[in-house]
Amino acid sequence: MIPKGFPRRLLPRYLRDNAWKVKAGIETQGPFGFSRTVACLILQRLPGRWRHLLYFSWILFNERELRFNRSPRAPLALVPPKELRPLISVVMPVFNTDLNLLCLAIRSVVRQTYSNWELCIHDDGSTAEGVLDLLKKQAARDGRIRFSSSPVNAGIALATNAALALVRGDFVAFLDHDDELSPNALTEVARAIQANPNVDWIYSDEDKIDVRGIRHAPYFKPDWNPDLLLSQNYICHLTVYRRSLLQQLGGLREGFDGAQDFDLALRASIVTPAEQIVHIPRVLYHWRTAETSTARSAAAKPAAGAAGVRALQDYLDATGQSGRVGNAFAPTFYRVKRSIKGRPSVTVIVPTRDNAAFLSRCITSVRGRTSYDNYTVIVVDNGSRDPDTLEYLTVLRRDAYVRVVERDVPFNFSALNNHAVDLAESDYVLLLNDDTEVVSRDWIQAMLEHAQRPEVGVVGARLLYPDRRVQHAGVFIRSHGRPDHAFKRTWDDDGGYFGQSLLIRDCSAVTAACLLVSKALFKELGGFDETRFGVAYNDVDFCLRVRATGRLIVYTPYAKLIHHESVTRGSDDELARESETVRVRVMQERADIAEVCERLCPRDPYYSIHLGQETALWYPRAFPCA
Repeated sequence: MIPKGFPRRLLPRYLRDNAWKVKAGIETQGPFGFSRTVACLILQRLPGRWRHLLYFSWILFNERELRFNRSPRAPLALVPPKELRPLISVVMPVFNTDLNLLCLAIRSVVRQTYSNWELCIHDDGSTAEGVLDLLKKQAARDGRIRFSSSPVNAGIALATNAALALVRGDFVAFLDHDDELSPNALTEVARAIQANPNVDWIYSDEDKIDVRGIRHAPYFKPDWNPDLLLSQNYICHLTVYRRSLLQQLGGLREGFDGAQDFDLALRASIVTPAEQIVHIPRVLYHWRTAETSTARSAAAKPAAGAAGVRALQDYLDATGQSGRVGNAFAPTFYRVKRSIKGRPSVTVIVPTRDNAAFLSRCITSVRGRTSYDNYTVIVVDNGSRDPDTLEYLTVLRRDAYVRVVERDVPFNFSALNNHAVDLAESDYVLLLNDDTEVVSRDWIQAMLEHAQRPEVGVVGARLLYPDRRVQHAGVFIRSHGRPDHAFKRTWDDDGGYFGQSLLIRDCSAVTAACLLVSKALFKELGGFDETRFGVAYNDVDFCLRVRATGRLIVYTPYAKLIHHESVTRGSDDELARESETVRVRVMQERADIAEVCERLCPRDPYYSIHLGQETALWYPRAFPCA
């Protein structure tokens, strides 16, 4: 029986439209690949109210052992050497908790597959009947449970610090009084500590759990992503800190209730090197969607957003950065707007050929809608023959801000841009397609504020189709070295997976349809690869080489443009159907970028292995990795 609302003709249509994906699944994964690929395509196109089946399927395939109360790996407690079994202290502040939920929270610690733990509880002046009695009984039942209490409510920050005073372990995990740990949570934490002896900070994936115990809304997180942390508290749960780091930070601060954990994470990020921060890509924490929890809605704690803004402003002050902080599209999402240092010069580089209509719209939008004033434009004419284009180029030559350069050679996007960068006399170069139109007036400033940061190499923009659907919101690398645009064809006001489409974040690459980089760095790395990537993937290859130097690739949604995508030459897929030469070139470039990705980015650190490979929408995988 097909559920009401399910597209009844879904299977035949998607088998037809996605035949190449099915073929790839069979070739790379065998017969099982066929059934998995088809099932993924179906599940990912389910109507919204059926979308939870994706996560249900993920749980079935990825947590089979846990359903039978067995660890997915041999219990760490069986490892004899004591030094390999660190004492992990779980800290839990309590205040007027529902007794049933409090029992579930404590039980989730007691039933851990890892035994070398202690649970440190502080009751913050609970007035609800039975809370203190329950804590006393639990402490008497298990010697690893320790608790203290205070007669008055002092707030969550001070209550957490009081619980921290009970800690004896070298590592401290935080658990809210109505949430639950996965049975293998501390086992996975201990394994991460073993694998990374110098680790100071650990975080895991998480999901939400309702009062009926039904799990939903998994957050499969990226590895360390400093810009995403400044946009949202993506670290959140489960978080584990080395005790010495917490002592260095002075524990939690008063005045940030609702965002006290976010404030702690921001302060920790200042003093903790990236190599000492470890992400465990497993769901180890279940966040309760209670009425008073921000897991259900940010409106449950309206002060949390304001506290987050204050924490971010303190972060800017502590790191010596000038800028302003405000909320983004929701109270617990943020925008850090850094100040531009000086007036760095920018050269906007626009390659073109026989495309007068779109080129004129592009240049008109740049000249008419750009609020930044220290820029010039280089238009690279790749042998135009169209009279209208030639006439428009003549007009552009009269503009003091625009320089027209003739380059009548066979089309090679990389070579055209490399040549123009050589001619640029600016601090930064901004590569721009001729089929784009500026939307946000401060688009250059929005990119410059990040490009000026010493740790950043490349900055990309938010590009929209004319119908206001997303064309580019950062590039992620699928398995087998397949780059794709994140959140492609979602609506402009759709935040995507946990809001990431509308948040400043680090990613593996950005498109050269609108890309800002310092001229010095571009020249240092040899520019675009003219030999292997003359037409496509030159931007991905360049960004991966930038990342190999230790620099970040930043996507900002606040530099917004319209992109008509491939109107100058047509898309590669269209051209490949008409020309064998183009088809050979396309296949070779795809093979070459797969090799580059395998060498420089075998696994995209900003895209979870638990998210699907069949779509750009970032849905959970319905099935485990191949």
